[in-house]
Amino acid sequence: MARASRICMVNVAKPPSAPSPPPHHRQARRASWSERRVFKLHSWSSEFKRDSYIMAEFNWRTINIDALDPESAYNFDLSTLTPAVEPVSTADVQNLSNQIRQLMRGGNAEGALQGALENAPYGADEQGKSIHLSVVTEVLGQIRQAEMTPILQRLYGSEGGSELCDTLMKYLYKGMSQGAPGSGSTPKNFTPQATGFSQMGGRSFGGEGGGQAMSVFLSWHEKLVEMVGPGSIIRVMSDRRTV
Repeated sequence: MARASRICMVNVAKPPSAPSPPPHHRQARRASWSERRVFKLHSWSSEFKRDSYIMAEFNWRTINIDALDPESAYNFDLSTLTPAVEPVSTADVQNLSNQIRQLMRGGNAEGALQGALENAPYGADEQGKSIHLSVVTEVLGQIRQAEMTPILQRLYGSEGGSELCDTLMKYLYKGMSQGAPGSGSTPKNFTPQATGFSQMGGRSFGGEGGGQAMSVFLSWHEKLVEMVGPGSIIRVMSDRRTV
């Protein structure tokens, strides 16, 4: 007789579950979550209002983006590209102008022009540069058209002649940009000839003198470009030493 196997059924007791919190605890937890959510929404709303107020008060289109970029050329010190020049006082420029005018009165216009170009006051202030521009214009106006090319040939062939011609080109462009030397009006001792060119004199033609001065600048510019070529224009435009 087969032995009957007895299967013992063991009831395994489940571990007691954690007691559920009282109803008022669950309500408090839901309330705290709601309060946190409301607080967060309130914070976002406050930040949005603040940012909106800032954007309304400040025009973002006026922000200079280049100033915020450390690698931008805006943050590059351009003064490092300017060659070092010695400062020149206005009194020194005035004394030099008087010496140049003495050469002109002595009939040595070529020497006066070379002296003015060799001693260009790069380190002077705007007043000093304006004084020197005026005297250079007087020298250019005293030289007749037939004498321009021979003078430029000797000037270009002298020592440092290429730089002197570039300096002359600077004064031509400076004079043309102003229409007339100084404050924009013709100096009182700068009068036109019947030939269209100018020389020293005692009369003033008011507004017409500006046109005569422009005629002188254009005539010299034409002769100078024929002599040294357009390379002088490029050098003048890229040179940071201004007259």
